[in-house]
Amino acid sequence: MLIDLPLSETRNPVRLKTQPSGKTENWRPVSARAMEIRATVRLIENPYLRQHAGGINCFFDSGKLSICGKLPTYFLKQQAQESLRTMEGVEQIENRITIAESEQSSRDPFLPNPHFSSITGDDPRGRGESPN
Repeated sequence: MLIDLPLSETRNPVRLKTQPSGKTENWRPVSARAMEIRATVRLIENPYLRQHAGGINCFFDSGKLSICGKLPTYFLKQQAQESLRTMEGVEQIENRITIAESEQSSRDPFLPNPHFSSITGDDPRGRGESPN
């Protein structure tokens, strides 16, 4: 899939190989915005990232692709980077994606779990008192 957009006048365009023709190759300039769109499309095409791709932003400048946003797991953060690693024209990837803390992991581990109820009838507030 090729995305053709006009060249950006504010950022440096990158030159991509369009098709090899023997020993010489044809090159065409592509705007930074086109590279950002290509990166976003790659993220959407990854089955692991499809539902999370909207939370990832891509910025491209002079061969460097920066990705940022929040994902729920480290695995998805790595999937995003790996999806973009082989993109033509990308020389460096800066992965600034952060892992969003889940409600369970952000809770103080030393406080009793308010949703816990034991079979022995302990107080769910963690005070060790019997409800009887």
